[in-house]
Amino acid sequence: MQIFQRAAGAMLAGIVPAALLLLVTGGIVAAQDVPAAGAGQSDLRINEIMASNGTTLVDPDEVDETPDWIEIYNPTASPVSLTGMALTDDPADALKHIITQTLTIPANGFLILYADNDPEQGPAHLSFGLSAAGEYVGLYQVGSSGTFLKVDETDFPALGTDLSYARTIDGGGTWEITRPTPGKRNSIDAPYITEVTTPTVSADTPAPLGPFTVTATITDNVGVAAASLVYYTATAPYTATTPVWVTATMASLGGNQYQGVLPAVPGNTLVRYYVYASDGEDGDARFPLPQHEYGYLAGYRPPLLLINEVVSRNNTAFDPDEVGIFPTPETPDWIEVYNPGSQPVSLEGLSLTNDRREPLKFRVPAGAVIPAGGLIVFLADDDAGQNTLPGHKVWHMNFTLNNDNDFAGFYGGEGTVLIDFYDWDQPPRHGGFGRVPVGAEWTVKAPLVCPTLGVANILCDQEVLLPAVLR
Repeated sequence: MQIFQRAAGAMLAGIVPAALLLLVTGGIVAAQDVPAAGAGQSDLRINEIMASNGTTLVDPDEVDETPDWIEIYNPTASPVSLTGMALTDDPADALKHIITQTLTIPANGFLILYADNDPEQGPAHLSFGLSAAGEYVGLYQVGSSGTFLKVDETDFPALGTDLSYARTIDGGGTWEITRPTPGKRNSIDAPYITEVTTPTVSADTPAPLGPFTVTATITDNVGVAAASLVYYTATAPYTATTPVWVTATMASLGGNQYQGVLPAVPGNTLVRYYVYASDGEDGDARFPLPQHEYGYLAGYRPPLLLINEVVSRNNTAFDPDEVGIFPTPETPDWIEVYNPGSQPVSLEGLSLTNDRREPLKFRVPAGAVIPAGGLIVFLADDDAGQNTLPGHKVWHMNFTLNNDNDFAGFYGGEGTVLIDFYDWDQPPRHGGFGRVPVGAEWTVKAPLVCPTLGVANILCDQEVLLPAVLR
């Protein structure tokens, strides 16, 4: 093990008692300390890493998220406290995240730490994320005077979505890219579920009323002992009661293919489902994850509507519901929706979001109607309370947009159908993206669209922009 000293002085004084170690630096021997409460800490090992978690593990404290994670293994016969230890993704900053709350790994057990840059959620949440392109992860003991002692480290390579970098033997062996086993032995080979059937739903093809056949590909090194289609049905208001899950056996079609059938249901019934499998030896698996189940609203046919403009950096258009009321009206971002049809469409019950994992983030209130050939504006100002203002001119959502990398999604069928979307990974040149002319395909010139609140989009290569107000 290597011992280092950080110039933080006594920044951690009083966290834990100390034991005496020696620090050799430039030929000078100095006495330093690390936590005595860290009995067994030097035996802990980084055991598995996932840097692009799509469908493997749900954040238990925020079930709409699937964060990256780091698994720590305790090979000893006694529980080990992680209090006073540190983790980092930067070898030049060993104390990037210090665990100061109570956090313990059971004997011969595993602990998942969520690399979600969200430490306020609890002691298992780290103050940094991981890069799927590969980087460094280090685990350290921390002394009461700011010294630190390296316990384990690894550099992981680029990782694909839902693939992990794990030791071939828990706490030892070599590292390899593999199927993940969060919180379990790396040697297990639980069933792997893919290619689960979902219905095709569009303005021309309504969601099924049933029966609806679901197939899945399930692979396992020892064979599948049981495969089940697990589902529930609910009627409006869909969140009023606790779901009652029903388990139906899936039949083997030969090879790795399995099939189950969801029953026929009345129109407007919400159906949610997932596939479960067990091999009777190494473990079990389900897909999709909890709170991410597949689903459909029986008989639902989404309206033909388009996201027409997304503005992620508004410097020109004032919030029309604040003009004349507030001394300095805000200039919020927005999402604009277009109705290309010949009939007005009610948007009540539809939803908008900037997170694919949370399609019901903002439910459109009653009274939102878009006329034939018309536009409707939703301000991304995190101020949905303004929708109660008498005579409000636009609708206000409960989230904001990121300028350099985000997603704008428009959903129907209780969040089961993506009606339209736009995503971006670079800031727009003039603040927004749009269809020019209205309703046209998004083009390579989309980043040159001028923000035009509630009116037809224009390209603005040569335009001079002035503050605008929707009246």
